[in-house]
Amino acid sequence: MANFFEDNYEIFQKQRGVLFFEGCLFTVLGIMAICLPVVFTLAVNFILGGLFIAGGLCQLYRVIKTWNIEGKWAALFSAIIALFAGCVLLGKPIIGILALTTILAIYFIMSGITKILFAASFEEKTPRFWIVMSGCISCILGVLLIVGLPETAVWAIGLIVGIDMLFFGIMLMSFASELKKITKE
Repeated sequence: MANFFEDNYEIFQKQRGVLFFEGCLFTVLGIMAICLPVVFTLAVNFILGGLFIAGGLCQLYRVIKTWNIEGKWAALFSAIIALFAGCVLLGKPIIGILALTTILAIYFIMSGITKILFAASFEEKTPRFWIVMSGCISCILGVLLIVGLPETAVWAIGLIVGIDMLFFGIMLMSFASELKKITKE
């Protein structure tokens, strides 16, 4: 099995600055979300609601314009579901936030596992502490979200997204900084 880091060593070295900048951006966004969790929770809810409605309308338009092709009923059903989801998120934000919180919990757990597996693909000399730490934090946050439902849903999305962004930003900045010290053998 090939080593991901060594196979992409040159790319990582060339993109250190981009990685560091991305880390700074995620760190700032994370701090903002931690300071204003209810605002970020509502923002996520309303942005997703708008995206679902826009996507559902585009899909519905396409279905109407291509009504004579095979698969129209599945596409129509998908458009209706997207429109329904968007309307729920915008019209009933509490229900939307509860659903989003559940989905976010699953996402964090899966994201955490992925980060840990990503770090496991590196050799021992490769900087991976913060990648593993970020993965563990993501898993813990996902479990905390599930355990705290429904009471924590209103502020949890903003806070947990902020914490995850903060640690992801720190991980990226640390990884970019550590890349300077690594030489390919």
